[in-house]
Parts: sequence; structure tokens; C-alpha cells
Amino acid sequence: TRKPYRQGATMLRMACRVCVTALLGALAATPASAVGIATVTEVINQGYRQPPGDQERKAATSDELVSDEALRTDSDSGIAVKFVDGSELAVEASSEVVLSDYIYDPASAKSKGVIALNSGLFHFNSNNVADDGIVLQTPVATIGIRGTQFLVTVADEVTIVDILEGAVEVQPTGGGKSMTCEGGQSVLVAGPREDAVCGDLGSFA
Repeated sequence: TRKPYRQGATMLRMACRVCVTALLGALAATPASAVGIATVTEVINQGYRQPPGDQERKAATSDELVSDEALRTDSDSGIAVKFVDGSELAVEASSEVVLSDYIYDPASAKSKGVIALNSGLFHFNSNNVADDGIVLQTPVATIGIRGTQFLVTVADEVTIVDILEGAVEVQPTGGGKSMTCEGGQSVLVAGPREDAVCGDLGSFA
């Protein structure tokens, strides 16, 4: 008399195991929510953003950005971004940038990672934040931040950094000599294997 009960219980346990396995598989396939690292504070005319693994879309004020998100502007547009640590980046006209591997640690109130400036003109302002864990990467140079404000021009395998305040260290990616320059100076890297050169502000425009 107990055999049908045992068979039913066995079938029920098997069904539960299948359900649990399916549920765990679904959870594993669901990506974790990306953590916001910055907010769009201004869009001039029409700019664009592309979250990682997603399609490009129009950027709008108050949009939240995540690590590895790309930003792009047209010839008459611009995008201003404020990071969670308080630093700011303005992406000027005809520019492209990727917020690569950018991570903010609330416990230490510090950020680390790479911002890839692929082409165009950019204005970075640390707002007195200790951003020494962040580097700006261009096709020919790596720019180390030391609590400062500066402009970066990236075009035709040339990088120019115009320092308004503070200091930056510029290291050519091809093994050229690095330079640390200060406010009121500009830094030029004229190619992937060229040395970095300091000059007066605006002298390499």
C-alpha cells in the first residue's frame, strides 16, 4: 500500500531538483547590475553613449554611466560628466572616450582605473580630489593625474596636454622619455616612440 506513495515522493524530489537546477542556471545567466560611476551633467546639441555590450543611444542629462561605457560627440556637440568622486570630464566636439575599468571604492573614497581618450578634445578637472589612481590613456601617451585641471588634445598620433592647474606626468606609450610638467605649461608627445616635451602653455597648439 505504500509503494505508490514512495513512487510519488521520489518523482516529487526529482521534479524539485530539476526546478532548483533550472533556477540556479537562470540566476547564473543573469548579469549583475552594473554600478554607476558617473552622471551626465550636460549635453550640448546631440551626444551619444554606448553602455558595454549594448547599442549606442542619445545621451541625456542625468543619465548614469558605468565602467567601460563609451561616449561620442559630433562636430557641434559636447557632453559633460561628473564622476562619483567629484572629478569632472568635458568631452568636447568630435571626440570619443571610453570609461575603461573605472572603479570607485566608497570605503577609501578613491577611484582607480583608466579613461581612454581615443580622439578629440577633453577638459579634466579633479576638483581637488586625490585621483592618483586614475590614468588617462591616449593612443600615444599615458597621463598621470595629480589633483589638477588640464586640457587634452588627441589627433593624428599626437597628444597635447595643456595644464591649467596642478601637475601631470606624461609617459609616451612607445618607450619615450616621460615628463612631469606643471600649471602654465603644455606637454607634447608627437608620436608613439617620441619623448614627452614640456613648453609654455599653448606653445604646441
